[in-house]
This record gives sequence, structure tokens and C-alpha cells, in this order.
Amino acid sequence: MFKKILIVDNNSKHTAKIAKLFSGDEISICKCEDFESDKAETFDLVVLSGGSHTYAADNEKNAYSAEIEFIKQTKKPLIGICLGCQLIAKAFGGKLTKLAEKQSGILEIAKSVKKYEVFESHKYAISEMPDELETLAESETGPEIIRHRARPTFGFQFHPEVFPRKTDGKKLFDQVIAQVIKSA
Repeated sequence: MFKKILIVDNNSKHTAKIAKLFSGDEISICKCEDFESDKAETFDLVVLSGGSHTYAADNEKNAYSAEIEFIKQTKKPLIGICLGCQLIAKAFGGKLTKLAEKQSGILEIAKSVKKYEVFESHKYAISEMPDELETLAESETGPEIIRHRARPTFGFQFHPEVFPRKTDGKKLFDQVIAQVIKSA
């Protein structure tokens, strides 16, 4: 797998669970407010966590501007989870929409013709995908797994780290990690 992984903690309550997705690798965690692109470039994989719902990905305070600039510039393998996925979409020109009500709990998504159950917890969805990204799986609210067409950049709108034995999220995550390894 990857030797050195950086998890950017966007004030998620699931950061420790994200780290468990990468057993056996050297994991470093930094808070989003301490994120530095130069340091991130020294890692083999960068993971952008979900958030705490304090700020949306397209907030007017630009709380995630350093991460968005990194997403635009890096050629390193990159994975975004929930808010991190939304940041990837936003960085490449996608649009986000606030949902009428928060998606929370185990929900069904579709990948190809197969259906999977994953854990969701978000208030925003990707409403317009930019040309540089493609949808690999979706739900009734929009894209659930996204991929950059030319870079090893992937996003999960759901939380693969939550209920890994009870849902298909970890299985889908592992499939994507295999793609990241191939494309890196």
C-alpha cells in the first residue's frame, strides 16, 4: 500500500476510524487549520476527512482554501471523504447544493447496476459535476464516488470508515484504493 499517509482532519469525529482504514501504514494527522501544501507533498497519499458541519465546502469564510488550492495543484494520490469529496468537486468547478434535510444513516447507492448500503451523514450534495471528474456511484441525492479523469484523485460522499462490517462502504473503499495504487 502507501508508506506515508496524511489525514487532514476537517474537525471530523471519525478521524481515528479513517486511520483504521489504512492499517499497517505510517499515518500522520493534521488539523485543517494547520494544513500546508508543501508538507502534504511529502506524503504518498493525502486523505481529506469529513467535517463537523461548522463550515460547508463552499463557505464564504474560505475555511478550506489551502486544501482547495492543494487539490487543484497536486498530482499526488488524493482521497476525499464526505466534506473532502465536496472539496474535490468544488476545486475543479463543481457545484454543491444544500439538501432539504440532512442525509444520515445507512442508505443505498448504485455503482454500475449493483446496489450497496453505505453510511451517510451530510447536509450538502454535489449538484453539478465538472468535466474533469466522473461519477462512479450515485444515490438519489447525487454522486457518491467520484474520480478525476487524469489524476489519482477520488472522493466518497459517504463514510466508508463508519460501520465497516455492517455496510458495503469499506468494500467499495478498498476497491477504489486498488485503483489509486494502480494509477499512482
